[in-house]
Amino acid sequence: MVAALGVLFENSWEYSVHPIMFLGTCKKETGKKHMHVIRMILKATKKQKNYNGIIYYTVCVASDGEAKCGDALIILTMHSMLSLNSPIYKHLSPLVFMNLLVGQDDITADKDFKHVFK
Repeated sequence: MVAALGVLFENSWEYSVHPIMFLGTCKKETGKKHMHVIRMILKATKKQKNYNGIIYYTVCVASDGEAKCGDALIILTMHSMLSLNSPIYKHLSPLVFMNLLVGQDDITADKDFKHVFK
C-alpha cells in the first residue's frame, strides 16, 4: 500500500502528489485492517490541516481498485447520506448518477478507477 497526499489547484500543472507512506503487504490483511491504516492517515492530516496559513481539507480518498482497500474505503466513506446542509451538496446533488453516501466530514471515495474504462 502506498499513501500519498495531493493538493487540488485551479491550474492543473500545479497539482502534484507526494508519497507519505509505503506499507508492505502479505495479502492476508482484511479490509478492516486496511481501514485502520487509512483512518490513521486521515486523522494525522486533519491534525495538520492548517499549514503555512492555509487550511487544507481531505475531500476524497482514492484506491487503485485492490479489493481489500476498496472494502476499507466503503467502511470509511459510505455510511451516511450527504446532508442537505453540506457546503458541497449543491455541487454534487445535480449529478444524476452520483452516489451521495459519505463518511465523516463529507469525505468521498474513488475506489475503482478501472471501472471507468470498462
